[in-house]
Amino acid sequence: MSKQAILEKIEQRIKVVGGRQPAVTLSLQDWQLVEDMILELSSSKLLKSIEKSRKDYENKKGIVYQPKVF
Repeated sequence: MSKQAILEKIEQRIKVVGGRQPAVTLSLQDWQLVEDMILELSSSKLLKSIEKSRKDYENKKGIVYQPKVF
């Protein structure tokens, strides 16, 4: 599931109850996905690495994955 799809799914669950501030109810699994996204987006080193990897992939400079045989 893409990050955008996850965020849309979360947005659908926002409810105003009794005039209070909006609240969100998430399953533990959904919350863990949100936490992971927040951590990923707050790491400038990881974002730079992802950007470099995407450019390498576009320029066909990727590394072929070869699993280790034990």
